[in-house]
Amino acid sequence: MTTASITQTNPLLSNLQNRLLTQSLLAVLFIVVVSFVRILSTGWLLVDAVHLLIGILAAAAWAYRNHLTNTHLTLVLTGLVMAYCVSTILQLGFASVALPLFLATAVVMSFVLGYTTTLTISIATLVVFALSGFIFYQFVHWPGSSSGITSLLSWIALAIASFAFIPVISGYLKNQEQLHSDQLDKAQKEGQSSHQGQYDPLTSLPVLQVTLDRLRHELDRIKRSDCMGAVMFLDVDNFRDINERHGNQAGDLVLRTLASRIASIVRAADTLSRIGGDEFVAIFADQKDENQVRLIARKLLATVNNPITFNNTSIDLHVSIGVALFPDHSVNPQELLALADKSSELVKASGGNNYRISSTEL
Repeated sequence: MTTASITQTNPLLSNLQNRLLTQSLLAVLFIVVVSFVRILSTGWLLVDAVHLLIGILAAAAWAYRNHLTNTHLTLVLTGLVMAYCVSTILQLGFASVALPLFLATAVVMSFVLGYTTTLTISIATLVVFALSGFIFYQFVHWPGSSSGITSLLSWIALAIASFAFIPVISGYLKNQEQLHSDQLDKAQKEGQSSHQGQYDPLTSLPVLQVTLDRLRHELDRIKRSDCMGAVMFLDVDNFRDINERHGNQAGDLVLRTLASRIASIVRAADTLSRIGGDEFVAIFADQKDENQVRLIARKLLATVNNPITFNNTSIDLHVSIGVALFPDHSVNPQELLALADKSSELVKASGGNNYRISSTEL
């Protein structure tokens, strides 16, 4: 992705680049003003008129900065600096600070236009600089151009003024780093928020929406296979009594323990989630037949039905399991969950600690 395309998708970065460019225009204006110190020695020269025009254009571009795109501002900045550098080379030759000044501008340019465009413009600019230097040493004899004191004053003034770009570039890099850090923090917070919205904080299991999404995926996939799948609805027996007798901490321990025990049975290809309260849903895909589903249900009961200890007190743990088969019973995720839920209620009503396949009591 190019720098321009990245900027288009990141308005914060675009604003940061706009600030860099406007500050760079002010830096050019400052350099132009400081360069007039040479007038104290030489008086007004033709090159000063060029510099004055450059300063006026820089001020105008800064004034209309909100009406120009970052690309246009970059091209204006580059053109003004090129004109300024060429005029100083024609005045001082390569003793001027044209090269470091344009180098600073090229750095700014690369932030907005990218490496390739900046390299192309820089190569063309160096050719122009070389021609300007040749003209200076062969043909140009402006008043004061060969004066030692004039050259010294001009060089000192331009060198000092050129440092104006240092805080501009440094500030941009610092702000860009802060922007990157802020965006990273935002992404991490959004990721945490998304994770919290999709996973139960107590058991770290997926919530109902994740289960429905996974169930839809399995229903689509099973159309292309000869296998069947099962939705198992697990409801803790006497969970309210456990909470009332032993407290909420005991209830939380029961839920975490139950989640851990069920997870030990669930394969990586299957899905386990807590959909609320003391209710869990497990999706078992790619089952050969109903007998294999019954085997899994019995294995779940055997694994879950073991007491847990809380504050030196033994708490019995049992579940009622309702089972709905797909595609036999339905190919609708909500209907499958409803059928499995209804079956678990029937199991609980008959004493719990058992399982029931929808429409078939076992």
